[in-house]
Amino acid sequence: PQIEVIPIMGAMPRITLSSDGQLLAFYDMGILQNDEIVLTLLPIKLINVETGELDALMFKGSDYTRALAMSPDGTRLATTEFDGDLFIWDVASAELIKEINGVPSQTVMAFIDNNRLATTGSSYMSVVSIWDIDSESIVQLITPDFDTYLEFRDQDPMAMQSQSIIAMTALPDTNTLIIATSNDDLYAIDLETGDRRQLRTSGNDLPMLSIRRIIVSPDGDTLYYMVNGRD
Repeated sequence: PQIEVIPIMGAMPRITLSSDGQLLAFYDMGILQNDEIVLTLLPIKLINVETGELDALMFKGSDYTRALAMSPDGTRLATTEFDGDLFIWDVASAELIKEINGVPSQTVMAFIDNNRLATTGSSYMSVVSIWDIDSESIVQLITPDFDTYLEFRDQDPMAMQSQSIIAMTALPDTNTLIIATSNDDLYAIDLETGDRRQLRTSGNDLPMLSIRRIIVSPDGDTLYYMVNGRD
């Protein structure tokens, strides 16, 4: 196979790839100048994968980008900052087409289809918000798996924190969201029924891996996940 090397300056890059594999979107985090935030140093970048050349720079907002996601058809890029505002970009023109007041500390994002976006953040409750981009509103909330309020109230806070979502993706052409929690559980959530199906749990005598990214094969039949410090 041919290997293309694209250099990235900075620390902690976050990357997403268009479904056709032709466009790479990423941003860097971790660079300060004189202990001050200098946003122009860290724009969102679009790279043409075939040529390795910079296709466009996108810059907007008052803070560093915290998360990003590409729509399945590759026409939209969603980004967010610490205050939770959602920015929707037209990929072809690299222009901002919509700004939506969001939920603070959203650090994980995934498109479900070309108009619905799932976001979640650093809250230990790990509530997933499903956004309708056209209407600029939350149309569904996916909450932790508690049957009653009493069960939620009596839950050990440390155990609840283990349910924090650190990665998610959607199966293509379905209403299924795949999430990974901080204790390495993998779930498939049916967005129509709310049913959860556990795909992997560290309780099955499996090692803790610190899953950081989930990748779905084009046919939707196979899941791959990337972990810290390992392949």
